[in-house]
Parts: sequence; C-alpha cells; structure tokens
Amino acid sequence: HLELADRGPEGRWWLDTLAAPWVVLRAAAPVPAGMEEVRVNGGMRLLRNHGALPEVLLAAGPPVAGEPPRPLGELVSLELAGSSCRALLETPRPGWAWIALAPVRGWRWSLDGRAVAPAQGPGILQALPVAAGRHELVGRYRPPGLVPATAVSVLAALATILGLAWRWERA
Repeated sequence: HLELADRGPEGRWWLDTLAAPWVVLRAAAPVPAGMEEVRVNGGMRLLRNHGALPEVLLAAGPPVAGEPPRPLGELVSLELAGSSCRALLETPRPGWAWIALAPVRGWRWSLDGRAVAPAQGPGILQALPVAAGRHELVGRYRPPGLVPATAVSVLAALATILGLAWRWERA
C-alpha cells in the first residue's frame, strides 16, 4: 500500500481513492492540483479535495492502481450510516461497482439481496462486477468480536450481581 501511495496522478491517487474530500496539510506545503484551500490556522491548511472518489461508484472496469475510473451508469442514491452503506446503482451495460470503504473484517455485502464478496483492488478499493440494469448494493459492518465481547460482558455483570446478592444475604 505504501508503494501505491507514490503512484498515480500527481502522486496522490491513493488519497483520492480514500474518498477523502477534506485534507489537512502543513501550511508550508504547496496546494496540490485539484485541491482548494479553505482555511489556514495554526500552521495547518484545510483543503477541499475535488478529486476524491465517492464511497461507491460505477465504472467500466475494475480499479487499476494509478488510473482514474471510467464512469459508467449512475449512482441513483447513496446512504451512509455509522455501520452501513446502501447504494442504488443503474448501468446501461455490465460494469464494476467500486467501493472506497476500508476492507476490514466485519463488512458483509449483498447485491440485490444475494451475499457477495467484493474483490480486493489496489489500496482500500474493493470492486465487484455488476450486470446491466438497476441494482441495490448493501454493506453492513459488525465488529468481528462483538458477539463474544457482549457475552463476556453479560456474564461478568451477572456474576457481579450474584456475588453482591450472595454477600447481602450472608450479612
């Protein structure tokens, strides 16, 4: 991933694929092409990154390191919540859905109600082929250790309550 960070248009392809619309750089650093300075404060510069990819997009092919997407079709709607993503996609011909969300364990994806596993692309990009037509892509994130951690917490709380009740009865 570090090697990929130095490739692409103006050496910042990796930043655009992070779907990072806002970037903070030192004030001494020049403003990269395609970015707009919004504010300078305390030696830091806030920039608007006009080249940032959306979290989900339709492209003619799979992601290739350093190459911008060739747009295809339309992202009809995109809903992002703390632990979910829902995108309605419409494409006139077969293409690829690019997902610019970190591919961490715990994400579960479905396309039109069927479970899918996006292929890992360069950097954080993931992608999956889509047929022509309208599709619903849904992703839900649940931390891998959530169920075991919840069970341990509930058991610990019960043990504490039982221990306190037992001490109270003996007193």
